[in-house]
Amino acid sequence: MWVCISDVFDIKKIIKDIIECATDGVCDRSRSLNVLQGELRKILMKQKFLLVLDDIWPNAIDEWQTFFAPFRNVLEGSVILVTTRFATIVCLVTNTRTIELKGLPEDTFLEFFNICAFGTDCAESYPKLQVIGQDVASRLCGSPLAAKTLGRLLNMELTERHWITVQNSELWELPHQDNEILPALQLSYLYLPPELKRCLALCSMFPKGYRFERDEIVDIWVTHGFVVPEGSMDPEELGVAYLDDLRSRFLLQTDPRFRDLSRYVMHDLIHAMAQSVSLDECFLLQDKNYPNQRKIPPTVRHMSIEVHSEV
Repeated sequence: MWVCISDVFDIKKIIKDIIECATDGVCDRSRSLNVLQGELRKILMKQKFLLVLDDIWPNAIDEWQTFFAPFRNVLEGSVILVTTRFATIVCLVTNTRTIELKGLPEDTFLEFFNICAFGTDCAESYPKLQVIGQDVASRLCGSPLAAKTLGRLLNMELTERHWITVQNSELWELPHQDNEILPALQLSYLYLPPELKRCLALCSMFPKGYRFERDEIVDIWVTHGFVVPEGSMDPEELGVAYLDDLRSRFLLQTDPRFRDLSRYVMHDLIHAMAQSVSLDECFLLQDKNYPNQRKIPPTVRHMSIEVHSEV
């Protein structure tokens, strides 16, 4: 079972997601927390399990004991794997073995970056671009996500002029923390066509980890007039092409639970980037459990409201 937690620790939603992962069905979230915990406890007693709780934030600390109650008497050999960016989370989990993940080793990362940047072309055929690429790759903190997004951007035009423009972009000078890849992700956004910029920005109004149904997001884009007509092509068909384009740039990705390409998800870091570039126009209003809620800017044009994790 794999559940994305992110920056809102909603116990009821998390347990519902775990039940749905375990049963491959739809859970009735109108039931009380006690009923959901009882159902989860019965499921966990049937067999050993591996549960991944992905991207837990410090606001989980206060409610962890309540959340953890159904896991206290499970079958021996069951494992909970927690991923987090915050060292304070480690103390939550008993019998903890901590593994600090770093970026890929330099040689491995450069090899992967070259595959992303040159594609099927031979990197050795572009010695000047290789030198530029090495410099760009050194700024990406060994992150595969950054290698894929920026490599795809460079691959769109294998010319010295394009690569130098990316290398010398002022976005690299923006304030950011060590081991942060936000400038690289913002570069990927900067080079999007205007219609794709609008479409990606609108996705930032949905909560982190939200699963977009293909027809749902395309219909929203079409309704807002973001899909620019081309010849005799239907707007919905063109909207799907936009979706495929964003996916090819690794700004959206296919939901691994729906291999038929019917649903998409946005990586948390891509979501943060999309929010940062659309602050004045798109806004997600969340409930009091959200730790970093901003005030609604006067320039906002699109807003979604999330209450108890329902949009």
